[in-house]
Amino acid sequence: MPKFAVHQYHVVRRKFLIEAESAQAAAQLADTRWPHLEVVEEADAEEVLDEVLVDPLLPSGEADLDRSIWLQLHRDGVYRPRKDDERAKSPDEAATNPHALRRLTTTAIFLYEGLRAAAGDHFEQLLDRWGQGHYELGYELAIVAERVRAVGLKVNATVDDHGGRVPGIFDYEVSEQLGAQLAKLLLQHRGNNAEPLCPANVEPLLYQQLQQYYLPAIAQQPKLGQLLEAELQALLPFLSQAVAA
Repeated sequence: MPKFAVHQYHVVRRKFLIEAESAQAAAQLADTRWPHLEVVEEADAEEVLDEVLVDPLLPSGEADLDRSIWLQLHRDGVYRPRKDDERAKSPDEAATNPHALRRLTTTAIFLYEGLRAAAGDHFEQLLDRWGQGHYELGYELAIVAERVRAVGLKVNATVDDHGGRVPGIFDYEVSEQLGAQLAKLLLQHRGNNAEPLCPANVEPLLYQQLQQYYLPAIAQQPKLGQLLEAELQALLPFLSQAVAA
């Protein structure tokens, strides 16, 4: 009987190895019998999804990534293939998806929390240095969040497709830490650049956080290093164009 690796994305991300007639049957078994199944991999989930990722397993036990499939749980309790894959959507298309919109909002919140925590008692000084207010800051961080999510979705897709696994939670380790770096950027602002949160300043900081976040995946799959570097260079065209804040 075929064997599958089923990845659930609940509050805790769990991986099960299940023998079943099909990917859908494996997903259904994981959903109904998961308390009684052996968990082979477990970590805090970055996102809570009503979808599962099912990897058919080769005789060697390795995942057949070319035949991996996302399955979505419908109201009738049946898992069916997802009609589209958010990983491939453009930011504009993802923004019309309620799940994607909530994730975008979450990223913006983590950016803000990281910035506020890093600024500490100097938050009002940060605003004075920047020369704008809370509303403008929220608006600019929302723009940064769109960039973070768009890049993160594409890079996560590459990592998943090559069997990489990252133990951390994206918004904690990328978005929040990027917010802290943005606080330092704004506190150092001297008015040389009217838009210190422009892509030319933000992208190098995002690049650093992404590199650090994906180090465990690269350690597992060394060939991912070159692939991710090439992809990040393509996705972040302003890396070499940082301007004085």
